[in-house]
Amino acid sequence: MNPIVSNPVSPPTVTAATVVSVPTLAKVPPPRPVSSGRLVVSPLPDGNFWQVEKNLVVEFYGLRLAVRRGEITDFASVPRIIAWLFPKRAIFSVASIFHDHLYRTGETSKWMADALFFSLLRYEPDPVGWCCRSLMWVGVWAFGWFAWWKHRRNEA
Repeated sequence: MNPIVSNPVSPPTVTAATVVSVPTLAKVPPPRPVSSGRLVVSPLPDGNFWQVEKNLVVEFYGLRLAVRRGEITDFASVPRIIAWLFPKRAIFSVASIFHDHLYRTGETSKWMADALFFSLLRYEPDPVGWCCRSLMWVGVWAFGWFAWWKHRRNEA
């Protein structure tokens, strides 16, 4: 007997065992920072990139993700024409560093990297508002594919 159908004559009923829960941004659990202290980075001579000077660790959906000391980031790659829309605390954030790291390494799916970015922006020491967070998430969701696939091609 099909586990979805309770009676062969009645219409199918969906049971709890057959429903697959797909996380949405509204249901994203808060990331749990494991490392403590403030963000420490130093600029590289080119002026566009920064080096992480202290390990960053966060737990998200049961995954323990780490950005190691010495990794390079450009924070959020926001086009100059719209950069004025976003507060500097959103652009220069731990969320941006983790997003860069996850795109570069492919440790998670693109969706998970984008969800962590959205969630970390909310739980920064100086939280980023919902509207700004959402606009930044839409940006990485819509245009992040270019960077995501560039890094996946480099792996091959």
